[in-house]
Amino acid sequence: MPDCVLGVPAELKPFTLQETSYDLVILGYQAWFLSPGIPTNSILNHPSVQAVLKNTPVITITGARNMWISAMERIKKY
Repeated sequence: MPDCVLGVPAELKPFTLQETSYDLVILGYQAWFLSPGIPTNSILNHPSVQAVLKNTPVITITGARNMWISAMERIKKY
């Protein structure tokens, strides 16, 4: 729980994205403990993903209750 709330990313296995830029990114994620889940946080903190998301429109989709809006607010900062 502390890593999730503090936004500590997990180490990811090496991966490559198929493209260097996209017209639109649709990101589905879950809120854990009123925060973005560790998998989502880990992906959003990865340098290659950050490079692709820069200047790219992003639509986020989540299934959450009103009290979990704090997770959405943190995702918007990314």
